[in-house]
Amino acid sequence: MVNNFVADQNQTIFLYESGTFANTSGAGQWPGEVQSCDPDEELNIQPIRFQGSGDRNVDDFKDTIKDYSISINKYPQDWRNLYFALGGCSTSGSDPYVHTITELNNDDSNGIVGGVLLPSVTLENSKSIGVAGSNLIRTFNGCVLDALSISSDGEGIITCDETWLSSNLTPGSGNPTAVVNQTTSAWEACNFKYDFSGTQLDVLKGWDFSVSNNHTPDHYSNGSCFASSFTAGNRDYEFSPTLDSNAEFAMMLYRDYFLTGSEFNGKLKGTIITGSRDIEITMSGCRIIDMEQPTSIEGKNEDTLTIVPKSVSSIATDSIPKYKLF
Repeated sequence: MVNNFVADQNQTIFLYESGTFANTSGAGQWPGEVQSCDPDEELNIQPIRFQGSGDRNVDDFKDTIKDYSISINKYPQDWRNLYFALGGCSTSGSDPYVHTITELNNDDSNGIVGGVLLPSVTLENSKSIGVAGSNLIRTFNGCVLDALSISSDGEGIITCDETWLSSNLTPGSGNPTAVVNQTTSAWEACNFKYDFSGTQLDVLKGWDFSVSNNHTPDHYSNGSCFASSFTAGNRDYEFSPTLDSNAEFAMMLYRDYFLTGSEFNGKLKGTIITGSRDIEITMSGCRIIDMEQPTSIEGKNEDTLTIVPKSVSSIATDSIPKYKLF
């Protein structure tokens, strides 16, 4: 048997949490087609020197507060990450189910996990050789989604980049948590279109939608070096589409919206099967805060917009009964 950890046996999954922060509940969940998972473990190790040691070297080390973040890149098969990023969700209907995703603010509750605004999960990242006791498993408890970016290059598969903050880490060497692989297809660039104030921008190429929750880890003098919870800061949204520059849209966007500062509403819509696998991200109170219109010596001209919405909501339709634990 080969003892090296090889990538085809890697696995990243999540488990819902309920009741109290970092309390695992339910079965292992498939997060999408994960391409990479990169944990960053900040133990904040402090080298110590002191008088009387008789040399010029470091004399001791102390671990202080511990901070953990996990970066995941994946191809999405559902839109539960939008729920984890915005915080609120209600589900109606039967297969296909309709998930209405809404924002939570600091006077709201996620209704499942106390002590944090956004719903929390446990993330498990494992490397396995198939022998319990010889595997490398890192279980990150009390994870909140700090930043989410959904991107399209205009041609290939939609990608999601997620940054999670974790309260604590439990290492292990046992068997990875069993999980059922979703068989639904990933989303593609050609599944999407963007409506600008009710008009479809039919020269849309690549785009990026991002949300940042700007969490602060809550460290207290309570006998633990781990974060007890996370406080959500001001929320930031940005939508950055790239368009082929043409006579229909370029001047209208530049003069009537960028220069004059007019607000508008936009919708990013994705459809694989109408009424069964849909996603609609509604961006309200938008402003174009930057517009790049370079001129080159060859090829088509492109315009790249930076759009900041005041608020965002979403409706996703698929065969998943619940985005929330209950």
